[in-house]
Amino acid sequence: PPEKMRPFRDFIGPNLDPSQYRAVKIVSDCNWVQGLEGNLDTAHISFLHRNLSEFRLEPDESDRPGYPTDRMSTVIRARDQSPRIEVEETWYGFRYAGVRTTPAGHTHVRVTDFILPFMCYISTVPVGGDSCLMMVPIDDDHFFRMSFATKPAVKAPGAAAFAASAQGVGVNRPPPPPSPFPERQSLKNDYFIDREAQKTVSYTGIRGIAQQDMAVTESMGPIFDRTREHLGSTDAAIIKMRRMLIKAAKDLANGIEPPALEGPFHEIRSAEKILAPGEDWRLLGTPADPLLAELKAAPTS
Repeated sequence: PPEKMRPFRDFIGPNLDPSQYRAVKIVSDCNWVQGLEGNLDTAHISFLHRNLSEFRLEPDESDRPGYPTDRMSTVIRARDQSPRIEVEETWYGFRYAGVRTTPAGHTHVRVTDFILPFMCYISTVPVGGDSCLMMVPIDDDHFFRMSFATKPAVKAPGAAAFAASAQGVGVNRPPPPPSPFPERQSLKNDYFIDREAQKTVSYTGIRGIAQQDMAVTESMGPIFDRTREHLGSTDAAIIKMRRMLIKAAKDLANGIEPPALEGPFHEIRSAEKILAPGEDWRLLGTPADPLLAELKAAPTS
């Protein structure tokens, strides 16, 4: 009802120049929760989105406590394919960490935020929490998969890089290249899968990260029969999300307002880091994160 509508939830805040915004919208042909579950499954990135050559990459000098390079992050995901999942509830939903062991034996975490009812922050390298995915229902069998940038990428560590990023300096967010295909990639055209590329180049032979996700979630059928599932330990975040959504729906039916309607949404960030001994991943990407405190304290002129 109009009288129940809340103000616009501001995820961007004051520190990103409008010229740096980026947004992409794709129609997906299945129930929106199936798409959302893919965003909450950090184990799948060890397989689905892989180029075959990445499994042969060697670690670099960033395999130590601190922020890994993109190459090092790729090596870690390729070599440790069974992340341990840890979940922490928050005022807006929850955060969870996919915990992996680096080749040198350190603890690597990739932290994802779930923002009720259908948004996720996916961690990026350089550090940022700047990639937000939103699965907006169209009807029971279709949804809009929206991807948009809400934070500048951060080159850690160092206040200078933070200050530059906070002002939108040197941040380049070009639109994705146009699709080479004559129509939208979908189940009816097998997502234009290239079987030769699947043998020699990539795990799927499908072009596009979103399209690879959709090939999995849409091929389950419009609404998968959940009684046939066999959930495992890497599904902890998916289980938590389902329980939160079911509780919110039941509460609303009983006149209890949904959670996460208001709050400091612009402060939410995901995170990725190789932890020092004793370091708590729950502080990463929060106002208590020393790196973000450095950004806040940095001069803005």
